[in-house]
Amino acid sequence: MSNALAGYVLYNLYKGIKWAVIKLIEKWKERKNKNAPPEAVTAPMSDTDKEKIKETQDLIKEKFGESAVDHFRELPKKERVAELTEFAEELAKLYGVEINVDINAEHLNSCGFYNFETKTLEFNIKYLMFEKDDENFAFFIKETINTIVHELRHAVQHKAIKESGFWNVDEETRTKWANNFNNYIKPSVDMRGYANQPVESDATTFANAALEGVN
Repeated sequence: MSNALAGYVLYNLYKGIKWAVIKLIEKWKERKNKNAPPEAVTAPMSDTDKEKIKETQDLIKEKFGESAVDHFRELPKKERVAELTEFAEELAKLYGVEINVDINAEHLNSCGFYNFETKTLEFNIKYLMFEKDDENFAFFIKETINTIVHELRHAVQHKAIKESGFWNVDEETRTKWANNFNNYIKPSVDMRGYANQPVESDATTFANAALEGVN
């Protein structure tokens, strides 16, 4: 991502950043104080999955050091965005998926998503705009990294459906994922159904495993 683009995005974000930050903190604390959404059913991870999880952990450590939170705590906001965009691009190459990375500061309730039609990973940089001494800073950084890994797992799922043998995904799983995407449950419709459907439980299991030990 060019410096000009990063500057443009940050400029537009800062126009309403004070309001957005206040609202985001309110929503996060409200969610934290309520009953937590249902945990997804843990999905089985193949040998290939486990290898890629380890490689993801290695890449995180290589780029951000022993503590990703401390690393980002000392960076200016603009550099946080640039480094995580670069991380997403490198992770996509590691996973063997060709995607575009798009950053935004929209949709307060969304951290990011994968658009399979345009092959675009979109992640929201709202969490990267907090001051380093914010009490929730560690959560925000890890949540952003987790979102990137989670959404790229969806890119892997889509490619595995289209290309037999990709990532060594077996035929039963390919069929299950394809049927799920054709009958996808949105969180706004059924939070439990959303969390427990095959493609989401798989992406959640993969991302959580990849982020295990990241601090």
